[in-house]
Amino acid sequence: MSDSDARRDWETLLRHAVEGSLRGEDEERLAAHLRRDPELIREYVYHVNLEAMLSSELYVEESPEMSALADTLSPASATEPATRHSKRRLATMTTFVAAAILLLTIVLWSPWRGANRQPAGPEPSRLIASLVDTEDATWPDGNVPSYGDRFRQGETVALESGTARLAFDNGVAMTLQGPCRLELSSPRKIALHAGNIHARIPESADPIEVVTPSTNIVGNLRQVGLVVDAAGETDVHVFDGVADVRSTREPGQTRLTAQQAGRFPRDFAVDARFAAASNVFGDLPTLEQIAAVRKGTLVTRPGKLDESTDALAETDARVAAPPKLIADDFDYQVGDFDGSHGGEGFGDHAWRADVPFAEVVAPGLTLPGETAGQTAVALHGRDPAYPSIANRIVRKLPTVGDDDLYISFLARYDGLDRDDFFSFWLDDAATMDSSHSRAPNVGIRFGWIFARLHHGHEVVQERAQDGATYWFVAALRRSRDGEPDRLELWMNPRPGDRQPADVEVIRREDAKGVPKSTFLGFRMGQHTEPHDRLLIDRLRIGPTFESVTSSTDSSEQGQPGKP
Repeated sequence: MSDSDARRDWETLLRHAVEGSLRGEDEERLAAHLRRDPELIREYVYHVNLEAMLSSELYVEESPEMSALADTLSPASATEPATRHSKRRLATMTTFVAAAILLLTIVLWSPWRGANRQPAGPEPSRLIASLVDTEDATWPDGNVPSYGDRFRQGETVALESGTARLAFDNGVAMTLQGPCRLELSSPRKIALHAGNIHARIPESADPIEVVTPSTNIVGNLRQVGLVVDAAGETDVHVFDGVADVRSTREPGQTRLTAQQAGRFPRDFAVDARFAAASNVFGDLPTLEQIAAVRKGTLVTRPGKLDESTDALAETDARVAAPPKLIADDFDYQVGDFDGSHGGEGFGDHAWRADVPFAEVVAPGLTLPGETAGQTAVALHGRDPAYPSIANRIVRKLPTVGDDDLYISFLARYDGLDRDDFFSFWLDDAATMDSSHSRAPNVGIRFGWIFARLHHGHEVVQERAQDGATYWFVAALRRSRDGEPDRLELWMNPRPGDRQPADVEVIRREDAKGVPKSTFLGFRMGQHTEPHDRLLIDRLRIGPTFESVTSSTDSSEQGQPGKP
């Protein structure tokens, strides 16, 4: 048997083992593989634990005994220096056989593994998938599901726009981009009627079949992306594994392997072959999110960060005129930030925060030559088990009128990487899953200081430095007809000295209008790390450049805080 044939045989046996379908003669072949290559024991232990995590209602972590067994059975290289682990040796080959039988016994006979197996027959009411999170999602008839909501076999998921991520009970992870209609025929079969999906199928899951208007796709799929356009044509992108693409009408089959893609019209003639492109598809749910679904610990958040935002609009009538200055130096007690009600000009509106990831810390931020504030608000990066959109704090603005709007704040990013992101935004929505991609944003994107009025039209100013304090000063300018159409950004300007802006973004003619500035907030990026920290201090919003830059020193502002 060649090395490639041996590897395929091992992978087949491993899949049957974790599925609980290994036959007696296959056990002998599995043991032979383990005797031949002791490194496979570690691979076996890994997949056993992964299957336990993904296919059981109970989450079973790798036990110290199993980890110690794997360490004991892995012989050290003769060239490695002696360590506590490398001194462990196998007495005889019989030990490998015994270890294999022990591991197989754990996998095949542990009572928790079979407890959640479902009958193979059709079960129309069976729950098979969960909603993990969404981005800018809109649903038919305004029916907004919550994170953690379950979908049944036979149900059709209809997404009008935005992104939705699903975790299937068998470990399949899937991302939908709207407009999309996906029928969940069974755990092993789905039908994509329209739209864009990206799926990852673990080796422990049964093979999955995908039906589209023009194709029937089977094979050893591991990671695949599909696009069905309005004409019913299907683009198939294979990132890992093998796809056998068959016509739903005519005889014929086309095989696509890893990193290959093809376009299949309704008549099934292969219209084009090209390289698979991952940027066409949304990011998949993280393994941590899938594990959280299996453990029942997925964060099931409401649709709005501030549940009272609708009622808050009614309080605007109490504001006789737009305040001359809206400000907050974040001089609050160290600790929880949610519900903080200090500052100037906000009226009755308090801060709402994503509680695990926003807090008040000391000391505050400062620029050279100024007195440091007592405290600042600290926002933390994304935990991969939490939703991908990380809106951290939001506050309702009072009526700000129809004039130009100027904003300034101090910011420092600790732990900045090239793929990190944060932004200050102004928008008319405060939903948890909003990316504010069609609203004014300033901040750091891919390590660069940027400004934008809508997604895909960013203007960068300079590369940001980790741990550096920046003074952001921005202006949302209006055209003659009173509509916001320009965003300007100054970085570290001289107080009160208005010079030409460092960055100017002009709204494209084909872009939608800029939303009303009803809420302000800060959010962190999807690819930030949990230990990342963004400090925010000395927020100012006013009608002129001078009103927000005359002084950033809180000692001169005399601005009240929360006692």
